[in-house]
Amino acid sequence: MESIGASLDYYEVLEGIRNVPSKAFDKEYLDSIKAQGLDKRTADLSEQIKKSKEINPLIVAVDNKGAYIIEGGHRFDALMTQGRVSVPAKVVIDKDNPPTKEFLESLFK
Repeated sequence: MESIGASLDYYEVLEGIRNVPSKAFDKEYLDSIKAQGLDKRTADLSEQIKKSKEINPLIVAVDNKGAYIIEGGHRFDALMTQGRVSVPAKVVIDKDNPPTKEFLESLFK
């Protein structure tokens, strides 16, 4: 959680752990994630997640351009190569560049 303050000045942390849909993230980046192209660390992490079925939540910020990862980039890539459509995350709203109410509502319907 310390990384939030290091990344953002004015923010709000939403309660609980949320399932953030992959559609909230940059489509071009999502399209670039391929299982064959994973580095060893991320490929190993993907296998660990498959076996244990456990994942530590990411920390995801949401601003007026969409969602981005503050902590958990390797976990995100590992989950995306498994075909996941959402990731468990602590969600932080960037209040310097806040998302629209409609965008936030679309994320958590």
